[in-house]
Amino acid sequence: MQTTGTATAQPFWQDQPCPAWCKMTAPHADSDSVEERLHMSPFHLVDLTTEDADVSRPVPGVLEVSPSFLTAQLEQHHRERDPRVLMLHGDVHMVHLTLSEATQLRDALTSLLHQADGDAS
Repeated sequence: MQTTGTATAQPFWQDQPCPAWCKMTAPHADSDSVEERLHMSPFHLVDLTTEDADVSRPVPGVLEVSPSFLTAQLEQHHRERDPRVLMLHGDVHMVHLTLSEATQLRDALTSLLHQADGDAS
């Protein structure tokens, strides 16, 4: 990473500044591997109260129970034109949606919620 005075410049591989939504927990660096060269937004977490809880035994005799959850966040590799919506169910099942697909999902969920509220729209 190049520095000028007290300001730190972006890494050599980054040809433009981060999108406003990029909130990486560690700053981008020259040493980032190709797989690590991505922008990530904060994630939104939804506990899934009607799903089975996640149960684990980290050590013998200790039982940990936590709610199943869904997370969603924006992700964009530095070589991609547009961000994608990354959705995870727990820590295992990952789905990437294009912005168009995420919009379709939003519209479908909105329609279902209106139907559940008795709204005919």
